[in-house]
Amino acid sequence: MHAKKVVKRNGVVVDFDREILERSLLRSGAERDLAHRVALDVEKLVRDGDSTSVVYKKAFEMLYERARSVAMRYSLKKALFNFGPTGFPFEKFVAELFRRKGYATQTNVHMRGGCITHEVDVLAIASDRVAMEIKFHNDMHIRSDVKSVLYVKARFDDLLGRTGSTFSFRKKGVVDRCVLVTNTKFTKNALAYAECAGVSLLGWGYPFRHNLQSFVQEVDAHPVTCLPSLSLSLMRGLFSEGVVTCKGLLERDDLLRGLPNTDAIVSEAKMLCRPGGQR
Repeated sequence: MHAKKVVKRNGVVVDFDREILERSLLRSGAERDLAHRVALDVEKLVRDGDSTSVVYKKAFEMLYERARSVAMRYSLKKALFNFGPTGFPFEKFVAELFRRKGYATQTNVHMRGGCITHEVDVLAIASDRVAMEIKFHNDMHIRSDVKSVLYVKARFDDLLGRTGSTFSFRKKGVVDRCVLVTNTKFTKNALAYAECAGVSLLGWGYPFRHNLQSFVQEVDAHPVTCLPSLSLSLMRGLFSEGVVTCKGLLERDDLLRGLPNTDAIVSEAKMLCRPGGQR
């Protein structure tokens, strides 16, 4: 029996690999037996020539029937793209992740470097001062390339090298480090240059242990875009109110009262906010 072929979003045709699907389900928090059964069921339903988006949809639907919190976690990668098309809500989301890790955060901060003034997408302050450049993509197949890392390196060298900080506790520079954050992956050259030049990167699957998805899980701050009961128009309404995480939504009784399907939304949000994601 030949392997079924599926088509990736970029048009590349590959063999359907049940083990890859199963591993992605396990990373989303599915129990091993559940991940195995869902992967087997999807394999039976997938037809030659189906797109990977069809595979994802089938897996999500089966998970949602059996373990809704796992299904919503499984949707995280896709959910991050619903912060588009501008990407400004994604900047707020990154700021919220760092805030829940104990940083004071600001977005769109103008900071004077040694040569010019720079607009920093996110500034996070705790024991260190972290300046972030946020690179949002509307297509998961677009990777942040070396030009983005070079750009960040040049900009933040100006900030890192500035003397005479306005902050009395600092001896040199207005920031301690810079981070390039993206909702997708990085090219090989971007990774190589960043490691050599000392630019920190945070993206999908990178770094291996402390990446964007593990950060979300660590601070228990899943985006509202994971909630199936929220329409795109409702999501954008929440963005305009500065609400980008499920925890943030549950903290806003005033907004919850105005939603058309509050009970379903609250139920889903609470599932994502529970430790371990129990049903």
